[in-house]
Order: sequence, then C-alpha cells, then structure tokens
Amino acid sequence: MKKTYYQNPFYDTVFGFFDVIVPSKRIRYKQSEDKTIELISVPRGTQEFESYIKNSISKDTDIKNWPLKGNLLVVLDVSLTKKEFKSKDIDNVSKSLLDSLNGVVYEDDNQISTLVVTKNIRKTPGFFVAIKCLKETGRGIELPSFFSNAPYD
Repeated sequence: MKKTYYQNPFYDTVFGFFDVIVPSKRIRYKQSEDKTIELISVPRGTQEFESYIKNSISKDTDIKNWPLKGNLLVVLDVSLTKKEFKSKDIDNVSKSLLDSLNGVVYEDDNQISTLVVTKNIRKTPGFFVAIKCLKETGRGIELPSFFSNAPYD
C-alpha cells in the first residue's frame, strides 16, 4: 500500500493513503431489561484498519507537532468503488477514519469543531485528510447563517 504526504498552504496538515479500503464502522448495541447498554458487534476489519493506519503513521512520519492540540477543522475525502459507494454510509466511514487518527494525528476526535466529509467513486480506494488548526474560540469555521433577520433577495 502506497502512502504519500502532501502539504497545502491553507491546511496545517494534508496526507493520503491509496489502495486501502476504509471500513464502515457501524457499531451495534443493545439495551437489556435493566437498561444497561452492551456492545453486540464491531464490523469485521475495523480494528485491523485502525491499527494499520495508526502504525503506518507512527512509524513512517516524522511530524514533530503531532498529535495536534486545540480546535480543528478536518476535511475527509474518501474514495470508494462503485459498489462500496452505494453500500457505505458516509457517517460510518468517517467514524472509522477519525478513530484511526486518534492519538496519532490529533489527541482526540473531540477536538474537531468542523468536519467536512465527501465520498467519491474512484477505481482506486483510499482517502485524503486535511487538517487546519483553529484559534481557541470554541467555534469551528464560520459558515453562512441558516437564517437571517431580513428576507434574502
């Protein structure tokens, strides 16, 4: 599996993995009669994927400011085959990817205040990750407001 790291001036970190399939992390739970919640299953391949990504980044990277601290903007671009594109939910794919970066690229995914995820059909599966460190304002990137006090023209 090839790995290539890129740098874009807007982002603090940009990298990608090629020829790797991102699994869908749809963890299943059930609630028992006494209202406790127990894990039923974690999808096959999820733990192997997370270990592979963590180990690859840890041993092949020499980035001194990782794991990143503070509020983060994270952009994920996931490439899937046509069949995977139709069957995998974007939220479950992003969960697998975000968890694989925990403790290596950033301290914890609770630092992410803005998340943008796209999935695309491509012949070669893989993903790109772009991260921008945000100022400690407790807010993510300012996006246009959903509402206005005045009518839109």
